[in-house]
Amino acid sequence: MILHGLAVLAILVSGFGLIARLKMHSLSLWIWLKLGIWIILGILIPVLVARKVNKRWLWLLVFASGLGAIYLGVLKPAF
Repeated sequence: MILHGLAVLAILVSGFGLIARLKMHSLSLWIWLKLGIWIILGILIPVLVARKVNKRWLWLLVFASGLGAIYLGVLKPAF
């Protein structure tokens, strides 16, 4: 669980580093959506693993959220 927390922190810091490198002065909607997805994933995965929950639909939600974060990060759509 400590490794998961450190990985989430590294992703968060590198994401804000990317925002600074792209010189984005205002946070776009895609940034807020991606931040929300990462917060949800950061909380949901340890809960699913620690409680040994075998809910396939929750794991599907984790997978879909990850795909959504990838989509937002690669394409950076302008909503």
